[in-house]
Amino acid sequence: MKFDNIELLRENIHRKDLQLIQKIRQRDMILIEERIKKWDKGSGWDDFVRMVKSDAENGKEAVKVDFTPIEIMCKFIENSGDPSVYLKAISISHPGHPFCQMLIECETVGQFLNNLKPMEAKLPILFHDNGKKWLTDLFEISKGFVSEEYESEMKSALDIAGACA
Repeated sequence: MKFDNIELLRENIHRKDLQLIQKIRQRDMILIEERIKKWDKGSGWDDFVRMVKSDAENGKEAVKVDFTPIEIMCKFIENSGDPSVYLKAISISHPGHPFCQMLIECETVGQFLNNLKPMEAKLPILFHDNGKKWLTDLFEISKGFVSEEYESEMKSALDIAGACA
């Protein structure tokens, strides 16, 4: 009889843990979106692309174009970094960058890559299969989808933690 009670308690704890993880994840995503949306309205993505194009065409470096969030993304892809860590880092360090706003506004990887098409020569890693897979994971996380694989990993981790308690 005691074993049944223990199993019920474990199931209840597991369910509450998953709910807590979901709430924390939703709160993190809301915080990230709020930080990234605080950007200067006058410096949109189209203006950013125009600056990049004009600098490339004229060969001048008079206007320094900040590629930092894009370069960080490329490094994350090269090193198979966690997309959720990238989102958190970028939302804190570059919330006002036009790239970050464009990333939020895009609904699909295709739309995102289409916006980056003018810079494909400078950012080839984003257009390779590895880059597209990483971007797909990024979009799943940023749009709030939780894959079954993620849920099963969390369940396994919680089961192990429960067994250790």
